[in-house]
Amino acid sequence: MIVTTHRCSEHNHAEIVLEVDASTVPQQHIDQFIQTLEGVVEQGSTFLPGQTLQVGWMVTQVQQYDETRLTLFEPDMQSQPVKYVPGVTETLRQMTLQLFFIDSLGVARSDMNIPSIRQSAVACSRYKDASGLLLVRGKAHDRNDSGWFVGCLNKDHDHQNVQNLAKVPLYDVFLNRKVIQGWMAFPPGTFVALQEDQPPQVFRDGKELTILPDSFLERLLQRRETP
Repeated sequence: MIVTTHRCSEHNHAEIVLEVDASTVPQQHIDQFIQTLEGVVEQGSTFLPGQTLQVGWMVTQVQQYDETRLTLFEPDMQSQPVKYVPGVTETLRQMTLQLFFIDSLGVARSDMNIPSIRQSAVACSRYKDASGLLLVRGKAHDRNDSGWFVGCLNKDHDHQNVQNLAKVPLYDVFLNRKVIQGWMAFPPGTFVALQEDQPPQVFRDGKELTILPDSFLERLLQRRETP
């Protein structure tokens, strides 16, 4: 579907047209994003073709839609190097997913710490093929660092040995292990152990978090268990 802002022209700014799959993204989140764009323009910001705009952890591109209006392109989240395609479906889907994961563990949305797909993570050399995955978020060292560590759960793999580690863009980590996407907005101090056929184990600042009853994540896990 095609949606558009309506109030940007009140501030001598081009309206913004968005392509989005409403079967994938809740209408509420589409409407909120439209309102956010209008609000940013109302506050004095200007969008120009060629600019980038971070939405959630995604980095979108502003493009010309027609003679008078603008639009947004997003990474297809499949290609390397990054390929931009029209629309914001994947952008809003992943932002929504991260919100739902945060809510499911009872973490306040105000505590979210959203990285960028352009930032790096430290990854162990076995994370791509490991049956279990370890996600640990510490304090970022600089603006290019997300603070995330992504590793295997193999006890025989020494994560203290720098020869077993590398800095990897979060975008690349996602391409190899899409299971990380819902966890990326959790704040520093988060520890997540993901093992096949088991519920995730999640800790924050050393305290185990429980998946809330009837939450998005609980329902997601129940669907996976259904034969």
